[in-house]
Amino acid sequence: MESIDQFPKMDARELSLVPDLVLPPKFKIPDFEKYNGNTCPEAHLTMFIKRMTGYINNDPLLIHCFQDSLTGSTAKWYNQLSRDRITSWKDLAQAFVKQYNHVIDITPDRVTLQNMEKRPDENFRQYAQRWRDVAAQVQPPLLEKETVMLFVGTLKKPFLGRILGGATKDFSDIIMNGEMIENAIRTGKIEDEEHPKKSNYRRRDNEVSNTGVYNVGYTKQLTVGQPKAATSNVQNSSK
Repeated sequence: MESIDQFPKMDARELSLVPDLVLPPKFKIPDFEKYNGNTCPEAHLTMFIKRMTGYINNDPLLIHCFQDSLTGSTAKWYNQLSRDRITSWKDLAQAFVKQYNHVIDITPDRVTLQNMEKRPDENFRQYAQRWRDVAAQVQPPLLEKETVMLFVGTLKKPFLGRILGGATKDFSDIIMNGEMIENAIRTGKIEDEEHPKKSNYRRRDNEVSNTGVYNVGYTKQLTVGQPKAATSNVQNSSK
């Protein structure tokens, strides 16, 4: 059998960044929002510290708990850190921002929000939630009034005109109004201007075109509706 000594870093103290950590009495790790490397790292640090209010002077505890706010590749990054490199919370925070600083350059801005559109495969609430999730990443944060104005500006008929004409105090009002409009479209009370039906003229035109090609492939010509008088004249001339 292979000796366990052949595997590196199996000692518990070697696997921990803060092996001498002593948890405070009755301490319970908060439920953190998980960071996956796709959003602003500075915003995540701010969220983390706010969740750890009361322990911000306890560097070993901050270092230990930070791993619980990471997921996927970011958790793997944390596990590769060494105690020689991370001796304080400031060291960890700076290493984290440096690792994911490139994400700041692609953080969504107001132009990103203005260019978003509702997809055909999502309902109004799904679009509003997706848009709001992106808006939450904009720095500096949007005021509620600006959020409402930017979102309404991305809407198309029939939502745009009806929501502009209504009372939209906050984002939740817009979602409620949008769902009411969506339900009215579903029940036929409002015409679906987003996906208009083809006109009867175009449908009839297609039917005529289909009739014209119905007999393509036949070698024998077909005479439809030949006048009886013309048939009679041909018979008389042959006599």
